[in-house]
Amino acid sequence: MGQLEEVACDACGSKQVQMVVIRADDLRVVECASCGLAFINPRPKKEHLSKFYGESYFVGSDDAKDTGIGYNSYATFAIPWLKLRKSWELEKIQQLMPLKGSRLLEIGCATGELLALAHSRGALTMGVEISEYAAQVAKERYGLEVRVGDLEHLDIPAESFDIILALEVIEHVLSPRAFLKEIALFLAPGGLVVLSTPNYACGRQLKEEWLGFRTSFEHLYFFTPEVLVHMAGSEGLDLLYWATAGSGKAAPLQTRKKMKAWLQKIPGGVVLGQMVKLFKDLTAKDPWVKFGQGHRLLAFFKSRGQGNDLVFDNP
Repeated sequence: MGQLEEVACDACGSKQVQMVVIRADDLRVVECASCGLAFINPRPKKEHLSKFYGESYFVGSDDAKDTGIGYNSYATFAIPWLKLRKSWELEKIQQLMPLKGSRLLEIGCATGELLALAHSRGALTMGVEISEYAAQVAKERYGLEVRVGDLEHLDIPAESFDIILALEVIEHVLSPRAFLKEIALFLAPGGLVVLSTPNYACGRQLKEEWLGFRTSFEHLYFFTPEVLVHMAGSEGLDLLYWATAGSGKAAPLQTRKKMKAWLQKIPGGVVLGQMVKLFKDLTAKDPWVKFGQGHRLLAFFKSRGQGNDLVFDNP
């Protein structure tokens, strides 16, 4: 308990909350009674959070496999972006503005696969990553410019980027409100922001069966589309479009463990699993459903102000 701290709602400052669920890591998810933002309370103190994002977060370890934090293999998840030469997020960005010549910042770029793909399409890229391990991999593997640290502590001039991308990041930060404020500061007039995060509206429906409550225990916040749009709007970011993807219903833990163990035992099993995933990605249709109820929320925002004419023709 000495590693935890009580916090108020980051969106509105209220301390009036209602209990939602106790996760398998014994931490409470609560929902603000005033604005609907859901968050962990009490939560780990800042000095403990950085310990989550070492090498084992991305490559897994025997000690970390069953903690519900991190990936067994981030490369298996991310490298198909480069092999397929596309991501649905980048495809949608290019409906609004060309990547070529655009100044693009990816916050939480991890080991750099998506940032490398954007760079290969002509974007002028920079990454920000809290994990020293992941940033070093991105630099060495792809030759990318990646800075280590929190966004608010980096020496970056205001209005430096035309596109700011933060996929599955905002749920990790200590203050989503401060995070959105920094994004708005760094965004150039007429610029575009793309955020994704687990969809708490899906969690409200599935409750204890929701994937967002059964894994990724490093997550501190949970957003419905309405809450995310309201918080972004308060920082001068206006919604263009949002969509969701995935069912969000967690497979039973024992089933996941048995499948993982089976793949590890058979010759070439892990590689087989990677090939199956790659084939699924190769043959998949656009998974995003406009204004859907799925597990993963993807939202596009534009900077507020005159002369901003970003419009989706057919998102």
